[in-house]
Amino acid sequence: MAIQFIEGDAPILRDAAAGRVLVVTSDAAADARREALCARGAELIEVPGDADGRIAFPTLLDALAARELTSVLLEGSAARSAALRGGHVQRIMAYVAPEPGATAEALWRRAEPEAAGAELAELALTKLDPEVFMTALVHGPQRSDPSGPR
Repeated sequence: MAIQFIEGDAPILRDAAAGRVLVVTSDAAADARREALCARGAELIEVPGDADGRIAFPTLLDALAARELTSVLLEGSAARSAALRGGHVQRIMAYVAPEPGATAEALWRRAEPEAAGAELAELALTKLDPEVFMTALVHGPQRSDPSGPR
């Protein structure tokens, strides 16, 4: 999973209209960084990290669920891939460029190659100009790695 860093002067912390800002951090994060984020109004969620300070995706989901947060937007292919491989995805959404003559299934496989092992149900496409917005429920095996979740 990609590691994202946020500084105490990040624009999202300066915009009161952004609402509540949660920052998930590992216990390995520097105290000064945590203090700077809290001083700017961020709410920190501290979870255990591995030896490198990385947070396992299931640990992150458990921490969010404990706060009754049940929907997560994942940006970046590494995060989405980890979530799909681990079987943590219930609904997937994507914006893709249209491809004349392509089936919905073909568009999905191009947009989300990690979903190749998943059964997709209730596929829906909405034509936007110039993109296509797609949603589907994810069922069945999702792991592209036969050894299971990492």
